Amino acid sequence: MRYEAIRIKSEVGRCLLCHEAPCTKACPHGIRIERVMRALRFENNLGATRQLGSGNICVDCEAPCMAACNRKNLDRPVEITRIVKDIKNSHMKIQEKRPDLSIDFCGVHCENPFFLSSSVVGSNYEMVAKAFDMGWAGAAFKTIGLFLPDEASPRFAAMEKESTPFVGFKNIEQISDHTLEENLEYLKQLKIDYPSKVIIASIMGQNEEEWAILAQKMEEVGADIIECNFSCPQMVGDGLGSDVGTNLELVQKYTKAARRGTTLPILAKMTPNITKMEDTARTAIQAGADGIAAINTIKSIMNVNLNSFKSEPEVTGKSAVGGYSGKAVKPIALRFIHDMKKQEALENIPISGMGGLRHGTMRRSLLQWAAKRFRLQLLSCNMDTEL
Repeated sequence: MRYEAIRIKSEVGRCLLCHEAPCTKACPHGIRIERVMRALRFENNLGATRQLGSGNICVDCEAPCMAACNRKNLDRPVEITRIVKDIKNSHMKIQEKRPDLSIDFCGVHCENPFFLSSSVVGSNYEMVAKAFDMGWAGAAFKTIGLFLPDEASPRFAAMEKESTPFVGFKNIEQISDHTLEENLEYLKQLKIDYPSKVIIASIMGQNEEEWAILAQKMEEVGADIIECNFSCPQMVGDGLGSDVGTNLELVQKYTKAARRGTTLPILAKMTPNITKMEDTARTAIQAGADGIAAINTIKSIMNVNLNSFKSEPEVTGKSAVGGYSGKAVKPIALRFIHDMKKQEALENIPISGMGGLRHGTMRRSLLQWAAKRFRLQLLSCNMDTEL
């Protein structure tokens, strides 16, 4: 059985995940093959079996899907029919369960512990609305400020390894490039259209007054939780982003300012670009934060061109240090969360966990779900929960 699972995983890894996949167009049974392959690539075996449905769909089939596979232009087609048969007949077939995943986090009820991250994938109404329609319980909206950043493009780059198309991800994105008024309207409309969903408004001020004003405005438009971004690694101004998260005085000052502006629960988002996150977390809690968000991306340089010595992403001949995310970040995120949970002052403090995802920038918040279901593992450092 173990060999069978490895064989399926290896063969699925050869799939190019084509847009408008020709294999799907060629399937006489109407199976969305590219969705099956994508689900298996991301170890979503239940999702794959749902796409396949019931019945022996590949019996006596001449496999036009494989004849249409783009991979054959490189070496040989992906063995789609064999993968499907193995899934249908193996231990990978999973019985569907409908457990109650609802939680209460910082006094806010959530239908499940899964939230969209504060990132480019949650930066306007349409993106967040689509996530809500797909079942996400909430979203941490792209960080909002009173200023507009001067952005460069391209702002993203991926790191590959041999046949693996995505190992790590680097970005030099700053906060939202929409105006404050536009962002407030997005949040207001989202709360009107999705009243049961949880909206975490991520904010970043340049001084105490701005932190208080932003927190107040987020509450006025219906946000459920405030996230103070003390951790963005690529902000260029002094006293912004990770410059705050490494300065206990600023963490204390800005947390207190945000608390003056709102009665909503406050999360302090920690930077991993520090030695002891627990010191910063304790300071934030003492200053009025209700919970912690960890971790943000890690300062990095990757994909260096050995001719020009520029790293990706390169913009008009220039490059910069950026924030690294991806699977390799997961052990680092777990270590920081473990260190915080070992502290008596933080033991019962809710933590929204992120960092180390392999599926783009999606976020799975641990919240109190982790404390409730994995408390012993968290405290003993025997953690195997994917953030």
